[in-house]
Amino acid sequence: MNLAPHTAPQMARAPSYRHKIASLRKNSMERIDVTLEEYNGTDLLNIAVVRDSTGSHTLNRMKETARYVSVGVRLLPQLIEALATAEHKAREMNLISHAPERSQ
Repeated sequence: MNLAPHTAPQMARAPSYRHKIASLRKNSMERIDVTLEEYNGTDLLNIAVVRDSTGSHTLNRMKETARYVSVGVRLLPQLIEALATAEHKAREMNLISHAPERSQ
């Protein structure tokens, strides 16, 4: 069975916004970029692993990999709650330090 690779639908116009919220160092060759972006009329939160294949970790050479999560921004409160729960559990398990939790 010969299936064509998945491709995103062609955009009718340029996105009205794309804001990089954060870029976190994952390891010596990869970063995690968090962006808010409009795509085909949908407001999205994107979390992408970007990589510098040269091995020098040069920020302006980073390219997106296939590791990518894109969800509607309406899920952002639930995602934040899930991450806070994961952080709390990781602290209970001594996987991360017991520094004071951030105030909201």
